[in-house]
Amino acid sequence: MTITSENMLTYRTQTMYLAIWLKMKGLKFSSIDRSKPRLTFVFEDSPEREALVKEYYAQPLIQEFVGAINDMKTEMYAENPPVVFDKTRKESK
Repeated sequence: MTITSENMLTYRTQTMYLAIWLKMKGLKFSSIDRSKPRLTFVFEDSPEREALVKEYYAQPLIQEFVGAINDMKTEMYAENPPVVFDKTRKESK
């Protein structure tokens, strides 16, 4: 949990699947923090958030689904890894 400059409590996660779950369950999505190499999903925090996070991790079917997605992504990119763009590199003219 974080307090922003607007004194609003926020919850941040780098786990995309958890972010999708929280949004699907009604937690108000605020923004994506792109200031670091890994994206961080930012939500307005609420009293229900802790229970929603526990519910996400406690459901074996969700964890199996996430694992299957990750396995398929590994297969998809086994021979042709995705292109990673270096945002810090300047274009040469």
